[in-house]
Amino acid sequence: MNIWLTMLIGGLITFGMRFSLIYLFGKFEIPETMQR
Repeated sequence: MNIWLTMLIGGLITFGMRFSLIYLFGKFEIPETMQR
């Protein structure tokens, strides 16, 4: 497999996980520790 393709897929997966976590935390109430 091409190294650039592997890095691109890894980056997309990491970005997707971060975006999904931020989206889920945004739907639920934000803890006081994150607001500060």
